[in-house]
Amino acid sequence: MCGFTGFWEHRSATQRVELVALVERMAETLRRRGPDDASSWADAVAGLAFGFRRLSIQDLSAAGRQPMASHSGALVIAFNGEVYNTGELREHLGDVPWKGHSDTEVLLEHIEAFGVEPTLRRLDGMFAFAVWDTRTSELTLARDRLGEKPLFYGTVGGVFFFGSQPKSFRPHPAFSVEVSPEALADYVRDGYVAWPRALVRGLAKLGPGHLVRVRRADVVEQRCWWSPIESAARATLAPKRDPPQDQALIEELDAKLRASVQRRLVSDVPIGAFLSGGIDSSLVVSLMAEVSRGPVHTFSIGFQEQEFDESSWARRVAEHLGTVHHERMMGPDDARVLLETLPEIYDEPFGDSSQIPTLLLARFARERVTVALSGDGGDELFSGYPRYDVVEQRWPAVRDSIATHIPTFVGQSVAALLARPARQGSPRVRRFGGRLRRELSATGPGALERFYREQMSYFDPGDALTAPRDVPARWWTGTLASAAPGVRERLQLIDQLTYLPDDILTKVDRATMAASLEARTPFLAPEIVDLAWSLPRSLRVRDGQAKFVLRELLARRVPRALFERPKMGFGVPVGVWLRGPLRDWAEPLLDKTALERFGLLKSATVRRVWQDHLAGRPEHEYRLWPILALQAWCREWLS
Repeated sequence: MCGFTGFWEHRSATQRVELVALVERMAETLRRRGPDDASSWADAVAGLAFGFRRLSIQDLSAAGRQPMASHSGALVIAFNGEVYNTGELREHLGDVPWKGHSDTEVLLEHIEAFGVEPTLRRLDGMFAFAVWDTRTSELTLARDRLGEKPLFYGTVGGVFFFGSQPKSFRPHPAFSVEVSPEALADYVRDGYVAWPRALVRGLAKLGPGHLVRVRRADVVEQRCWWSPIESAARATLAPKRDPPQDQALIEELDAKLRASVQRRLVSDVPIGAFLSGGIDSSLVVSLMAEVSRGPVHTFSIGFQEQEFDESSWARRVAEHLGTVHHERMMGPDDARVLLETLPEIYDEPFGDSSQIPTLLLARFARERVTVALSGDGGDELFSGYPRYDVVEQRWPAVRDSIATHIPTFVGQSVAALLARPARQGSPRVRRFGGRLRRELSATGPGALERFYREQMSYFDPGDALTAPRDVPARWWTGTLASAAPGVRERLQLIDQLTYLPDDILTKVDRATMAASLEARTPFLAPEIVDLAWSLPRSLRVRDGQAKFVLRELLARRVPRALFERPKMGFGVPVGVWLRGPLRDWAEPLLDKTALERFGLLKSATVRRVWQDHLAGRPEHEYRLWPILALQAWCREWLS
């Protein structure tokens, strides 16, 4: 687990010492991602340089140092992540004069022997990497299937940049920060910037399961080498299993999850696990306890506010499984310490307030371990979110509403008229306009996808914080219905394509890397993803219970009384804190002068939301946190 950065200048014949000195300054910004070692590499003729920071997990010796050249010298790689099936990859390679036992070396030799894309399809791991071919002067960037590891790239100031986080580009004199209006509109709607966009104009996020090829510092090819749509489509087209085979599927999932956990315990440093007491993390920890050779260390965060606190449940699960459990209570003072670090840690504004407990949990775990397993991905794969129930119930009525029987262009015009700002219409009329807009989203190709996004958005159209912008169709829009015909299944697929990589995995990567901690996610192993899609609906949802199959597996190891309860998110009492101990942090960011200084948001709308929150209006904290994160980012990146 590491961080890398690099650039490719259009001009050539740059002095190598200059390239190295510059890229090393860039890599220094990633020190937390890799506190154990630093190295660099440059091709002075091409004008290309790699910088690297290492968090040593496997092969702690110099044999694991990066950037790494292949044994022939033909390829050079900068690799961030872990490959868990290196043993299988070694078998394909035959007799190689190995320097060490790092997964980087195995990955690199496999790429040289078989090519990038064939290697990618054989990997079980989380990764983002850059490979330079010295023979063809071609750069290839690639990212793992579901987006566990980040990779940004793009041309700014005439220089092609690539790396783990945009902050690493800032030391380069050609790099400048200008906000992309399209990415800003994405952020205001979703609370994160969805790939392929990035908030800095000129940059992009490489999509999960994507690769790009670059020649002469220009992208010449971008392709999707894997998508969850593939897994969903295969399951849809496969012959249906008879109900009596349900037990066989449960046993198959048990065995594959156990194997996934065991592979993710390979390490030369201490390993632990995050434990919330919920179904997903409890199942991961219970499997760890079965396959681990030593005691399992578990870590959890609690809150004094009972409606947010699961620590007592985590403690009971830990006691039952016999783990060495570590628990810490979190309060507003802890949050205040972390708030000033968010723009530097997350690079882009990030509107999910659960970033705060995740950061604290990562720092807490790092005091004793260097790697931690998590239960992330269980909800998206096994249909765990309550919102799936809500949308699935509402969708038929919305789809068949009166909005579908009037000309779309007429409805859009009426909606736009009714959704005008407060001075031009009453709140009730504006709310109706916003509702009409959402219902109109239920028409045409990709209708369910648009409707779901509208339901997930932080702001109604009538409360627009930025200039209105159309939402462009994603490359997969219109293809989901054939891959996942059911409404609930399509929602899962949407989340695997968007919310999982852009919110959940982004949050975990930045939080853990800021603490120099590696997080591993057993649920996201390729064979688990494929198997999850092949399960009949009755094993994912039964008798109103989501994640039925995971409940069955956990019940073999933990009493149901310890986990059969309403689902809780990993949230914080941010609403109460913003009216109290965090108000003096929030108020300057939401001041009219501060809002107008950067000019990205409509200050009147923001001020209205802030005043409503202070007056006790419920749930406004979910709308305020993305705004606060954006303003804090602007203060750090645009000042």
